Amino acid sequence: MSQENTPSTTTSTGPVIAVFCGASSGISPAHLSAARSLAKAMHAVSATLIYGAGTTGIMGEIARTLVSLSGPSSVHGIIPRSLLGKERPAETGGEDEQIFGLRTIVKGMHERKALMGQKVRDGGPGSGFVALSGGYGTLEELFEMITWNQLGIHGKGIVVYNGEG
Repeated sequence: MSQENTPSTTTSTGPVIAVFCGASSGISPAHLSAARSLAKAMHAVSATLIYGAGTTGIMGEIARTLVSLSGPSSVHGIIPRSLLGKERPAETGGEDEQIFGLRTIVKGMHERKALMGQKVRDGGPGSGFVALSGGYGTLEELFEMITWNQLGIHGKGIVVYNGEG
């Protein structure tokens, strides 16, 4: 079920991990493997995934894997309205909560990052941010969370996960 501008759809007292990553699969199979590995580790500690709500590539893989292990309530995608047209629901079951978890539609990228950050700040011990493989958008989101940490907006951990060592 898609929800529009309803930020309080995910409540968790356990760890909440915001993952920034690409909507592409990348060149190496290691990128998708890293997404599956992270999803399995998150399942093991009952963590909730907050992500960009993509249904393809690395984004789709981590969401799909965690939903298959922990159920739809373990995943919350947050997507700006402007990116909805870039999704491929006919090919991927894009709007199916049973495959990709909950989804909130927001006005723009700034609102998405703010909501993702708030979800992590409100999460339990072990909450933080992880960057998997991606492009400029992934780097921009990662650097904003680093900046927020430096400014004292959050004190959560930030991890860059390099699946190829």
